[in-house]
Amino acid sequence: MQQIENKIFNMPIGVSFVDELARTLLSQAGDNKAHLADYIVLLPSRRACRSLRDAFLRITEGKPLILPRMQPIGDVNAEELEIFSALDTEISDEIFDIPDAISPLHRQILLAKIITAVAQKTSDTVFANSYIQALSLAAELGNLLDEVQTENLSFDDLKGIVEEKEFAKHWEITIDFLSIITEHWPKILKEEELIDPAERRNILLKKQAELWNKNPPKQKIIVAGVTGSIPAVRDLIRTIAKIDNSMIVLPAFDSGMSDDDWADISYEHPQYYLKLLLEHLKISDRKKIKNWPISNYKKPKVDYLIREAMRPAVTTDNWQNLTTKQIDETIFSSISKIDCKTSQEEALVIALAMREALETPQKTAVLVTPDRKLAKRVKAQLSRWEITCDDSAGSSLSETYIGKWLLLGADAIQKEFSSVSILAFLKHKFTYIGLSKDIISEWLSKFEIDILRSADVLNCDDIYDLLDLYDKKIDVDSLVTDSLRKAISEFHANIDIEHRYSVNKWLEAHIKLSEELAKTTDTGGENILWRGEAGEKAAELIHNILELSELIPELTCSEYVAFLDNMFKTTVVRPKYNTHPRLSILGQIEARLFQADLIIIGGVNEGVWPRDVGHDPWMSNAMRKSYGLPPIETGIGIDAHDFIQLISANEVIITRADNIDGSPTVPSRWLLRMDTVMQAVGLDWPENKLEIYAKNIDAYLGNIEPYSRPMPTPPAALRPRRLSVTAIEKLMRDPYSIYARYILGLKPLDDLEREFGPAERGQLIHKILERFISQYCTNGVPEDAIERLIECGREEFTKMELPAEIHIFWWARFERMAEALIKNEIKWQEENKPKLQEAYAEWKLNIDNTEFIINARADRIDMLKNDNKAVIIDYKTGSEPNISDIETGYSPQLPLEAVMLEKGCFEGISNVKVSDFQVWKLSGSINEAFKAKKYNKNQVKTAIVNAEKGIEDLLMTFVNDETPYIAVPNSDKAPKYNDYEDLERVLEWGYIEKN
Repeated sequence: MQQIENKIFNMPIGVSFVDELARTLLSQAGDNKAHLADYIVLLPSRRACRSLRDAFLRITEGKPLILPRMQPIGDVNAEELEIFSALDTEISDEIFDIPDAISPLHRQILLAKIITAVAQKTSDTVFANSYIQALSLAAELGNLLDEVQTENLSFDDLKGIVEEKEFAKHWEITIDFLSIITEHWPKILKEEELIDPAERRNILLKKQAELWNKNPPKQKIIVAGVTGSIPAVRDLIRTIAKIDNSMIVLPAFDSGMSDDDWADISYEHPQYYLKLLLEHLKISDRKKIKNWPISNYKKPKVDYLIREAMRPAVTTDNWQNLTTKQIDETIFSSISKIDCKTSQEEALVIALAMREALETPQKTAVLVTPDRKLAKRVKAQLSRWEITCDDSAGSSLSETYIGKWLLLGADAIQKEFSSVSILAFLKHKFTYIGLSKDIISEWLSKFEIDILRSADVLNCDDIYDLLDLYDKKIDVDSLVTDSLRKAISEFHANIDIEHRYSVNKWLEAHIKLSEELAKTTDTGGENILWRGEAGEKAAELIHNILELSELIPELTCSEYVAFLDNMFKTTVVRPKYNTHPRLSILGQIEARLFQADLIIIGGVNEGVWPRDVGHDPWMSNAMRKSYGLPPIETGIGIDAHDFIQLISANEVIITRADNIDGSPTVPSRWLLRMDTVMQAVGLDWPENKLEIYAKNIDAYLGNIEPYSRPMPTPPAALRPRRLSVTAIEKLMRDPYSIYARYILGLKPLDDLEREFGPAERGQLIHKILERFISQYCTNGVPEDAIERLIECGREEFTKMELPAEIHIFWWARFERMAEALIKNEIKWQEENKPKLQEAYAEWKLNIDNTEFIINARADRIDMLKNDNKAVIIDYKTGSEPNISDIETGYSPQLPLEAVMLEKGCFEGISNVKVSDFQVWKLSGSINEAFKAKKYNKNQVKTAIVNAEKGIEDLLMTFVNDETPYIAVPNSDKAPKYNDYEDLERVLEWGYIEKN
């Protein structure tokens, strides 16, 4: 028998694994290519099988061939195994009796049921206090089951791994909880006549090994590109290695490592699993492993760089001895690195590289990245050239049109068809309601503006009231409202969202509503929703859920929506057609042995390359070691091996972004190591031409000037001649907002749903105080003032119909404020007497021979008891203005009201002087429930004088048609709330001005 060492080969880095494998097999087949059928080639994945098949076609230029039998080694097919076991009846019968693997969905739902039952029985809600939490936990538990079974461990040993002295108490609780579940799991699977996928794979691999031990195949077996990270796979490879005419082809094995480095390899090293495999095969002298026969093979220049960059940490001191003899600038002929500022820029650079590859006939390019957001951005950038790229990871069902449509419908159901939810649902592309899109669009526009965004909507309790209001208010054909009312009524006839129902009943009612709203004049909703790849996937998922519905408890409406969201997010839709034949986007697993002329490794930041391993929710690393599981970080070693294979290709571009979604990033540890090694020999990455392309890609549009600060100059005749004192403040802080509101006539749309924020709280407190002061405090403060104020507050709070959670919070603040206010009021009225509340006034000025009116509404005006002088009081529930803004006119309300008061503009008061104005801050906070903000008397006088003189100058300036309405002239004085910020494009020109 041939020695095992002589059957093991290495496919070195820097060559196309599948091309060289195919080329050698074709050479061995000689003139009779039918001999290729004599080979069985076991590969790491289905995509690797496809890559090898493509390699044969590429080398033979598409000539017809009988190809070797190619199969992913970790995906053994029981039916094929039965064919090979025909000579051994015992093994054949055993294979025939192996149960089917449970589907991921079936397992998740079954485990969720067990977790819920255990949590209820043990009263332990630490792990799951709802079915939806149990469902999420079931997915994590499924991963653990796969990992345990992959390592051939038994759950019987669980309880023995936790000792109170060694591990924290919460780990004991976790293991007890886990033990209960795993005790029931095998019994449930037996009842279902199913087994876990990992267990079934292990059984089939074991049976395959037994079969080939007894009856070695006549074909030649080649295990190619497999690292042996799965123990059962390592066992099968050991069996294959003993068979005559077998070969093991290792991927990127580093035979040049020193013995010291080899001895120090840890689970984070790219050679870790290859080392385990060789130990399993009992290979004592790794240096005897030969390279696969490749003609004219030359080690790539990056070979030494890779070895040094991946050197075990304990031997990195050797870097100081590096010279340009080992690493020089020739490495840049095959590899380049591009550091981008943002992820958007990185996506553009990658798209440009892929687009450039298409300029060379037959050239192929692949982006390899685990970063799904980056992949989506690249696909979006490629769309500018109308290029659709194959993405192996696909998209979650929740991101597709049908997924979004069903989730929007579920959300509308849960929120009882509230304004926001029904509008989002109706604006979806699938909404036809039995009519044409033109009719729906016209109706929806009127429905949104005239109904949903009108004050009348506050008097509507539900969707039926909204539709009735539309029919009354808009004199048009009510085809849409009738159809919509009918569809929702039919839904409500079957479902009361306050009740629990089976998932069958929820889905039946939900789908019926969706199909009814999606149908057109000539096409049923079912023919619109369930077509195409996404529609078919959604239909398949719903069918599978219905088949498993008996395992799902009755759900509330919110639980049903969360359940559907969970299912959609974990269901992947992959495009089958209309993708570019020469471009691909792959994850790490799919990229193994994949052949492309240009390899782009994207998102090479820490947490992506290598992956963020996170944490094991079930066991600590110490517990995993005690139990026999590998450290959770072993995935880093797999990532490292993928990385070295990718960067050793003939043309490689590495990209990363310094900033992603506003957060700074850290380059991958491997990049940092490569940089350190290169610095040791005096090298630095050269600039890549793609960076220049990205900066100039839109240069063909001409010299594009960034949008500047707007400053329109409308004719004098169009300029407003009437403003409130609050509008005067806007004229100072943001003149453009006056232009937009009073000249363009643009008003902010009403909110779709009534929201309660600082403005609403301020209005509420103003109403309460106006009522309280005018009814009870005009002639002193009564003894029961606090009770009366609380009663006024209670009545106004009731009128406002606040949500319970806001009512509780605001009421607590009001009670604190009320007590502090009454104390101040008693003291205040010793020398002052309330005169007017919510007092309105108009001041008519002559500006450029034209009347100009300023109006104001003062919260409160009091008179001094011993002097004919007045005090203006302004209530604030937020921050108070500072005196410098008051003096300079940026906060002109109080001094302008003082001027108007002294000029007799307020009805009921004449011939008075203003001695003071104050801001009463009514925050109701724990630290400061009430504060009377007083200003220096001299500063008050100065502010009043400045206001009287300054207002005329200001108005005279703006009646001149050459004066522009500048957007936010002084960013330091910008208004806190700006309804026209988007129209002004403040973020655009503001960013440019700052930088």
